Amino acid sequence: MAARLEQLAVLLREQGADRYKLRAYRNAAASLRSYPANVARMVTAGEDLRSVPGVGKSIASAIREIIKTGGLKTAERLGGGESKVAVEVAAAAGVPLREARRIVEELKVGSVEELARALEDNEALSGVHPKFAFQLRRWLTGAQEVLWADAEYLSGTFERVIAGGRDVRRVEVAGEVRRGVETVGALAYVVECATAEALVEALQAHAGLSRVERAKPNLVTARLAAGPELRVRRAGEGDWGDALAEETGSSAHLAEVRRVVGRKRFAPAATEDEWYEVRGLGWIPPEFREGRGEVAAAADGSLPQLIELADIRGDLHCHTTASDGANTLSEMVAAARAKGYSYLCITDHSKSLKITRGLDEKRLAEQARQIDAMNRRLKGFRVLKGSEVDILADGSLDFSDETLATLDIVIGSIHSRFGLDKEQQTARLLRAVSNPYLTCIGHMTGRLLLKRPGYEFDVDRVLKAVKQHGKLLEINSSPDRLDIDDELAMQARGLGIPLLINTDAHSTRELEFMRYGVQQGRRGWLSKAEVLNTLPLSALLRRLRATFPR
Repeated sequence: MAARLEQLAVLLREQGADRYKLRAYRNAAASLRSYPANVARMVTAGEDLRSVPGVGKSIASAIREIIKTGGLKTAERLGGGESKVAVEVAAAAGVPLREARRIVEELKVGSVEELARALEDNEALSGVHPKFAFQLRRWLTGAQEVLWADAEYLSGTFERVIAGGRDVRRVEVAGEVRRGVETVGALAYVVECATAEALVEALQAHAGLSRVERAKPNLVTARLAAGPELRVRRAGEGDWGDALAEETGSSAHLAEVRRVVGRKRFAPAATEDEWYEVRGLGWIPPEFREGRGEVAAAADGSLPQLIELADIRGDLHCHTTASDGANTLSEMVAAARAKGYSYLCITDHSKSLKITRGLDEKRLAEQARQIDAMNRRLKGFRVLKGSEVDILADGSLDFSDETLATLDIVIGSIHSRFGLDKEQQTARLLRAVSNPYLTCIGHMTGRLLLKRPGYEFDVDRVLKAVKQHGKLLEINSSPDRLDIDDELAMQARGLGIPLLINTDAHSTRELEFMRYGVQQGRRGWLSKAEVLNTLPLSALLRRLRATFPR
């Protein structure tokens, strides 16, 4: 069922369907793969499929059709003349249909299995765009990571499944989800219950799981039919702290604990606090636990106080219907005010990004007039004028300095020519950073998690230039970007480069992405003082005016 819906999304994309409709089909497919009940039986019993997360009236109708007929008339109509193999590969590997079609034709294969065998030869991928080669290799190797945002949803689903097991007294999420790792390959839990057999029973009752087995006396593992592994560790009241600390910390973190405190035996700990305390350490928040010096910092009391979602005062990167957003200026402002923000910056795309209806100088000036009129009516809230300006291939910005000087915030982003070599891409970024009107580099590496690797550039040279010119870096909170990553955020922090955490929201709903960016900032050891959009409006404006000419 999930595969059919994903294939329909591929065909709808080819017809130019909007991204919200495509996302709806993909989200429904993900829900089907993790839903605890047998959906086919639900259809037979006449149950309402809208109880499945992400399934509305039209998708429910499509699911019933798949179950009753084995196909979808809409997909058959849209796919008339298309290679069945190409459609299947495009859906499974996440590559555009035109690319899947070209690969299938060039390699002259007649089935998905034949294509998989052909692509095992790296030479066959040599002519494929690096982004699509990356996705195809993930498909071939059966990589099962999911975005942290999706893993968080899945972990909640299985937490409820486990909690419903016989004699289960408490459950807590551990592992990569608890640490906030940007892509998750395993869902981990610590459970207090009478026997491990009770865990096996609870998991075997879930329709979306395979290979439920007792790996060790107190460890049960399973795998989603299409998704991450599950790892469920049974613990008692007396050693709960040991289990939670060991199942949450990365192997590098646990090795660092052993190096710092030694390998002597410690008494079992009932809580995580106690587990760290008996080792002579202060509490280490889960986001730190990656083996990057956090244990030594905890030992000497120098761990920073991490930023919290409540510290954010405004969002400085979002889009409206003026370019490729789904909501109007007024709707975006109303949603930001409802979140308790003090300010919002509108940064619609610039003119060169034709696919997004990027604004030219005339439309940008008209938007500025609308914002000025709105600000005259607003009390206790300010709309800032900005633009997400394309960094062109030669490093110049998409608007003249005269136009840029009229804006409060200029986010410079690369949206094209990802294939430039490392030296060219570095020169491109260095020239952009040298522009006095640029405020911030947006989604700096250009990656899309699980879909596209970032472009190559000399990170050290670019960060040095960012610091030299007094620019800012952005953590883009979109869950499939989270760009910059946690390690680059740590590097920027070490250089004293201030950061922004923005959503890049293209709808009012996407303003909720802020929590993903804050989580990434916490993993990068960022404190409130190191993120400028934690400042009140007056302090933010003073900081920007002191640094950037306007």
